[in-house]
Amino acid sequence: MSGQAARLGFTLAEVLITLGIIGVVAALTIPSVISKHKKIETVTKLKTAMTTINSAFKLAVVDYGEMQNWDYINDFDDAASRKKFIDKYLIPYIKGASPSPEDAYEASGLGYPKSTDKYYPHQPSGSIVGMSSRNYYPIGLLNGIFYYSGFDGSTNMVFNVDLNGINKPNLYGYDLFAFELVPEQNTIKMYTFRYPYKTNGVYTYCNYDGASGCGLVIEKSGWQIPDDYPIKI
Repeated sequence: MSGQAARLGFTLAEVLITLGIIGVVAALTIPSVISKHKKIETVTKLKTAMTTINSAFKLAVVDYGEMQNWDYINDFDDAASRKKFIDKYLIPYIKGASPSPEDAYEASGLGYPKSTDKYYPHQPSGSIVGMSSRNYYPIGLLNGIFYYSGFDGSTNMVFNVDLNGINKPNLYGYDLFAFELVPEQNTIKMYTFRYPYKTNGVYTYCNYDGASGCGLVIEKSGWQIPDDYPIKI
């Protein structure tokens, strides 16, 4: 009986070899599974962020009419006007939201990030994107997403969303994306939507030096992160 049991069992060497094979397979497949899950999560949150703002503006249009006729619509270069615009036309139409403190670095209160550290968004190259309470107005955390507004230096308001709140890496194209207000269409669209999707086969405004247009890449790829997406997720 003991001899039969021995023949039916596994030797230590066989067990170790089997465990080694399992380990190699896991090492090869688990990173891919994690990356795929992360990509799906990123796209889902990005769509949620865009829908949240657009749904709010649709409700505001019902109350105030066409966006082009709204107050402050032609004065986005003034930080105070942007704040008044958001407080009037956006905040009241987002469930659970209320005006955020003016200091973008130490925003506190119900639903807002509580941090003594400065929030520094940056590009994949590592360059810091300047941020101050004068230029950016935080809307706060909703569904785990940190919303704040800015100005593109021309005439348009830009909405930035950090998909994992104020947690790092605060990296454009990874957890940080930008939308642009389009008053003539009563909506927001992915930032740089007026620019080409690709130039000579290379993504425009979604690269190592500047990734503010990476949301457009995802949208135009059918709300998927394509294989040639320049930012590793």
